Amino acid sequence: MMTTLFFDGLMRRGAAPRASFDPLAWARRFARTRRDCRHLEDLPDYLLDDIGLTRAEIRSVRRERL
Repeated sequence: MMTTLFFDGLMRRGAAPRASFDPLAWARRFARTRRDCRHLEDLPDYLLDDIGLTRAEIRSVRRERL
């Protein structure tokens, strides 16, 4: 989805070019994703069910993001 949004943005007239790679921003996003996934994995199954997530979905998002 992020890739689609990025490329859609490039197709619009006057779209700003993508900023160069920022290692510090990447490291912060990496740490935040790990922290959030760990927190979700620690939740009991009934709470995950309440918010509409499965453990497999958490693992797949973690693999995609990291």
